[in-house]
Amino acid sequence: MIVNDHWTLELGALGMRDSGEELARAALRCRPPFAVGVFGKWGSGKTSLMRYAMARLGGAPLAVTLRSAPERPLTELPVAVQLSWSSLKAGADDFVLETFGERDPEGGLDPADVRVLPIWFNPWLHQGSASPLVPLLHELAAQGTAFQRGLDSARRIGATALESAVDLLFGLAEAAAAMAGVPGGGLAEVPDRVRKYAADYGRERMQAASEVQRFNLLFEAAVARLLGEDIDGDGGGYRDLATRRLVIFVDDLDRCEERQVVRLLEAIKLYLQTRNCVFVLGLDESAVRRAVVRQWRGRSDQEAQDYLDKLFQAVVYVPAGRSYDRFVEDLLARWGVGEGLGECAGLINRLVERNPRKVKNFVNGLMLAWRVGGSGRPAAPGLPFVLWHYLRVYHPDVSRLIQHDRSYLSNLNRVLSELDLLDRESASPVDIFMARDFRHAFEAVRLEGGGTAVAEELLQRLDRHRGDQNFLRAWEGRYLRRPEPGEQVLLPSRDPELLAAIAGRAGGE
Repeated sequence: MIVNDHWTLELGALGMRDSGEELARAALRCRPPFAVGVFGKWGSGKTSLMRYAMARLGGAPLAVTLRSAPERPLTELPVAVQLSWSSLKAGADDFVLETFGERDPEGGLDPADVRVLPIWFNPWLHQGSASPLVPLLHELAAQGTAFQRGLDSARRIGATALESAVDLLFGLAEAAAAMAGVPGGGLAEVPDRVRKYAADYGRERMQAASEVQRFNLLFEAAVARLLGEDIDGDGGGYRDLATRRLVIFVDDLDRCEERQVVRLLEAIKLYLQTRNCVFVLGLDESAVRRAVVRQWRGRSDQEAQDYLDKLFQAVVYVPAGRSYDRFVEDLLARWGVGEGLGECAGLINRLVERNPRKVKNFVNGLMLAWRVGGSGRPAAPGLPFVLWHYLRVYHPDVSRLIQHDRSYLSNLNRVLSELDLLDRESASPVDIFMARDFRHAFEAVRLEGGGTAVAEELLQRLDRHRGDQNFLRAWEGRYLRRPEPGEQVLLPSRDPELLAAIAGRAGGE
């Protein structure tokens, strides 16, 4: 079956399993309030990493229950992913107890005091909300209720505690909406049924607090009830159990409108960072930094970076695996490739950025073109076909020019063999056009006088730098190498496999 763009829990093939394990442990080892940033660019695997950690902590995938079949909730997951999730979740209790037990090697940890509630929130799905706090609080209430119902009776909190927690969360959501859209609105807008919960924290403590502090304290009360904490009885709050955690995973933050990005970050910092709360936010650091700069006009990039540094107490960078060979081989095998599998996977791994989404896209596009071209064989596409597909994906203007007139293959060959062509008066406009498209990948020592321009090109094309360099090497190895005695030079304009690829055919028949 062809792989789609869905996230995966099979992190081993991506070289990310250890990162997933440590992310889950970090949520338990830290001292809340705590925020972890999972930094990686678009398609790098942030969601997969965070979903793995959520399943490892015993979280449940999002689901909906139909009235016609209440015993069989419909989950968001495909069957294969559901099986992987269930397998991870089955060992969650032991994982959590073991990690918390590291603090108490003498074995004094009471399992009854251990409770971890993972919640998933995607702000991108709630762009229309005036305040991102509102849908987040709704998700906490909904997913918290579903999670409690899924526990065995021995660990489930009482119905009254759950009802009061949910009631308080919905009340705070109403207050957040009022603060966002009603002049002068705030906790004064909280319904009467919610105000009574303030008494559990002590009237003096609540009255002396500012608006933000009161919201924070009420949120803390809701979380405490959701985690089943007991009231001390003296009006001073709840017992501080370090083994009870609400872990909120926030994904796709960098896909939101810039105003919503900053609003959510500010809301988390102001209202929701309380004891027992751990936030894990997946984002593209550069995109969020740009959002902060644009929303806070007059701020510099460094000030925006300082803001992020203050928000996150730890950062996990999504690892770029040393090799995606295994991952690419699996993708090709799903297309039915057998012969030449390893060689083709190695070439793709060298050409394409180590980004799971981009690798999937490249392999699916390559194999679809290979099949459309008429190849019913289980053999992998050859080197010329892969190189041509790379040109189409990463140098579309060059490939379009060659597709229009194949004689331009000679220009491309000349450009890739004579890297100083830009400095020659004999260079044609086509030569200059192609040379500029590849200039950032040339070795600096082989370029004279164009250092600044090349550096600017490189900054704009960092993601393609490695791939273009390896493209140059592969092209050189087939068309520019010195021939053996008696061997004829192979020119791209006379290579039947390359010409067939340009014509949309598989192979050189």
